[in-house]
Amino acid sequence: MFKKNDLRVVRTRRLLKDAMMGLLRSVKFETIKVKDITTQANINRATFYYHYKDKYDLLYTILDDELNSLIKMEFDIKTKEDYKTKPLIGILYMLQYFEKNALFYNNAFETEGYEALSIYFKKRLTDLILLWIEKLEVSDNTLVPIDFFTKTYSAVFTTVVIDWLKSEVREPPEVLYYHLKMMIENTFFECLGV
Repeated sequence: MFKKNDLRVVRTRRLLKDAMMGLLRSVKFETIKVKDITTQANINRATFYYHYKDKYDLLYTILDDELNSLIKMEFDIKTKEDYKTKPLIGILYMLQYFEKNALFYNNAFETEGYEALSIYFKKRLTDLILLWIEKLEVSDNTLVPIDFFTKTYSAVFTTVVIDWLKSEVREPPEVLYYHLKMMIENTFFECLGV
């Protein structure tokens, strides 16, 4: 039995992830078969199933790795005040990353299992927001429960990003970031100029 950090395991998993990511830049997820992935990676089917249950397991692993790397990005945050301003820059970096990998994400989200993928994506964003809130050392005197706050913002962000990625004419990530930033920093009425 191989260990997870064994160099052969790491290399094989990297080949399979690269193969899936390469395929998703040109075809929709639902059309990809395990055989396509193994052919692209030059690995046999048995090896694939040794590492992953199915193509969905591989896709979720890729998304997990990608989102984890985004979450772990450093924004030179050292103080509580930094957490009030700099995490918003993280949103811009995320949007730039999604735009750069738009073909991959569009083809991943264009599948019958899209709802499950969207739920997964929203859950990971909720984790990110909770991490941010933890660093802010929020008191118990919140205007709305933290659970409601995190679910609402992650749902909005998920919907906005998926719609943005799917749009035929996509505005630059900097413009979308500005709109999201205004909505985060201002009230409903202020956003509408009322």
